[in-house]
Amino acid sequence: MDFKGLLIFKTVYDVKSLNKAAKILGYSQSNLTAHLKKMEHELRATLFIRSFDGMKPTAQGHQFYAFSNSTLEKFAQIKLSFKSV
Repeated sequence: MDFKGLLIFKTVYDVKSLNKAAKILGYSQSNLTAHLKKMEHELRATLFIRSFDGMKPTAQGHQFYAFSNSTLEKFAQIKLSFKSV
């Protein structure tokens, strides 16, 4: 798992759609699907329930969202601190 994967997960979670997230991030929908499947396999957890009306996060998805947000926020902060040095 890497920061790109966390950003993909967070974007899908925020917009509740693979298609919208793919457009926002500039990736193909199949690329996002592959990243999410890889994360779910690595975590041994289902993060989203996929349905005709979008992506609905599971309980583990909500928990992972909190982790993703925190991690991405800390990463952004450290990048900013390095720029100011």
